[in-house]
Amino acid sequence: MPILSAFLEFLVSAIGYAPLSEILGDPAEPDLSAADMSAKANAVSRAIYEFLGDHLPTVQSNRKLRRMIAFLEGVLGNRFDADEVDDQAIFDFWAAAIDDSEQGEGADFKAYRTVFLAFLRLIELLEDGDALARFEHMHAIGTDREAGEVDPSEDAYLDATGVAGGDDPISVFGEPPLDAVKFLNKKETEILTLPAGNPERVRRLILSYLRAETFGVGQFRLIQALRRKASADELKSIAEDAAQESYAQRHEALKKVDQHLEKLALAALYAVRIGDTDGNEDVPFDVLSRAKKAFDQLSRQGFERDRLDHPEIRAAFDAVPVPLADLRERLKDVIELLDRYYGFQDHYSEDRQAFAQQFLRLYGDAS
Repeated sequence: MPILSAFLEFLVSAIGYAPLSEILGDPAEPDLSAADMSAKANAVSRAIYEFLGDHLPTVQSNRKLRRMIAFLEGVLGNRFDADEVDDQAIFDFWAAAIDDSEQGEGADFKAYRTVFLAFLRLIELLEDGDALARFEHMHAIGTDREAGEVDPSEDAYLDATGVAGGDDPISVFGEPPLDAVKFLNKKETEILTLPAGNPERVRRLILSYLRAETFGVGQFRLIQALRRKASADELKSIAEDAAQESYAQRHEALKKVDQHLEKLALAALYAVRIGDTDGNEDVPFDVLSRAKKAFDQLSRQGFERDRLDHPEIRAAFDAVPVPLADLRERLKDVIELLDRYYGFQDHYSEDRQAFAQQFLRLYGDAS
């Protein structure tokens, strides 16, 4: 009976009380036949599999993760942790996958950017596993150091119980109320997605990030050229100069987007204050002047003066300061690291040759 109770509790939690009740009906129904019971059991089974489909990784995803872990174990040993996964390991895995693709085994990892995104996910899982292990072995809270207790006011306690963030600060701009105003266009969204969504991991793997956003994106030019059956000479030319921007240009693109975010914050201030004449005394005149200029320079959906009194537009401008500040804070750390990373242009010259070599291995004989 306890096992049946536990199973029923799982079904209610997974499927939901109302859907489960609808499937089972009245179990004491007098005319319930074996066929009816079988149909109900099959319906419960389908509902469980639907639940698991939303909460478990796919077979393909598990296969990819096992392949990556096996490679890292071969390089770093069986007890490696997330901090040991570095830029060189990611590049070496991609190069090894290119070798395997010749035997049809590395097709999932031909695209460098796909490899980088997969490693970001793997690192997140490793960090989550480490956090769970720390939670399971958590010390008692208190001040008795000899008994192994920890003081919750100390940073060490916070470090021991912290968890990795997995939020998406970009998605809120496509949801109400912010979606009434076009704060970010497609290009800005693409530039922001990785550094804003994974700032800590991008900073730790800054070279892999730069590679993914330049050579990784440039690799799609080669894929498109293959689809239109380009000549071997054209493929070789693209492979040798695949990246359409350098690491320095990506750095400048990030700074330009940050300036756009600052302009959006000023424009939002103006949009809110323009209809609040009684609340402008606390805003310096020069700030209001800059805010007005920023608003006037933007010619996107929602930045029309004659629409500022619309409720949905007002709601968007009222709500946007906090998400904008969050984006800028995340982006700032990546930009500041690149400001100090004086050698990345030297890495670009080296990587240009390394990626050309790998691209030619992949696509040189494909025409």
